Amino acid sequence: TASCHRLPFVTGKTVMKCRSRSRSSRPSPSLPAPAPASPLTGTQQKVADQLLRLGRLFFNEDRPRLSIEPRLCPLVVGPTGAGKGHVLSYVARQLDCPTFHVTFGDWVVTGAASQYTPTLWSIVEQFLTTNRLIVVIDEIDKFDAGVDRADLSAWSRSACNDLWALLDKRLPVDEFLKSSRTATTDDRDLSAVLKRETRENLWIVGIGTWQHLHKPPSRRLGFQGNAVETRQSMADALAASASIAPELLYRFNPTPIVLDYPTKEELANLMREAGVLDLANRKGVAVDVDALDLRRGGMRVVED
Repeated sequence: TASCHRLPFVTGKTVMKCRSRSRSSRPSPSLPAPAPASPLTGTQQKVADQLLRLGRLFFNEDRPRLSIEPRLCPLVVGPTGAGKGHVLSYVARQLDCPTFHVTFGDWVVTGAASQYTPTLWSIVEQFLTTNRLIVVIDEIDKFDAGVDRADLSAWSRSACNDLWALLDKRLPVDEFLKSSRTATTDDRDLSAVLKRETRENLWIVGIGTWQHLHKPPSRRLGFQGNAVETRQSMADALAASASIAPELLYRFNPTPIVLDYPTKEELANLMREAGVLDLANRKGVAVDVDALDLRRGGMRVVED
């Protein structure tokens, strides 16, 4: 059986792309929109505003197209359970743009002997149906991108190569079209159009944890050498650690966007707005917000 998709970005022509499904393809992953959407904390809203500014600038059709383009694809860094995916879901709804969400564990490398479609091919296929797309690369810190280690497996190296190709907008368009049957237009024309459109309308957002950044540093005091925990902002920890390989940083907006856990006041307001505190009161359960330690799992502590 063949699936046919319209290419809405080809001006003045209606192009049908029919691709025989010679292999199984995983359902295109996407960020699910919560129903009803839970509110954002003040910290999350600030990050969402930063992402929306970059996203609206990227998708602005009136933005001058330069031979040297600004880096508008953001890298979001935050601890587990801070709400990175929740914020991205909100941003996608505000931009009214479909999303392709892929994690390190979901990635299917190009050239692998697998029944599943390679991830880069899946991205091209979904873009053909939407004309604009947000690609969210979750767990990007697990790719070991930019790390030169002899113990990296062949799969990890291949996944990193795929990641570089995606971040540089070098998608396998020609290879994808060779496996397709096209009508009413030349493959070379279609390839040129598709390559241009993916450069201009494929917004990539990287999400990473770099979990060691969120462990509070300690220093030794006194003759006994007792460890005393010191507080450090995540932005300062990120700048001081040099944990993110330069090859990865150079492909995103120069300033990583940091999403930290909500403050105690924000957490109390969020639990009140979400109805958690009201439910606890009706059930006669005492909730001490100040006693909740989000560093032990973020919002999952509240869920527990």
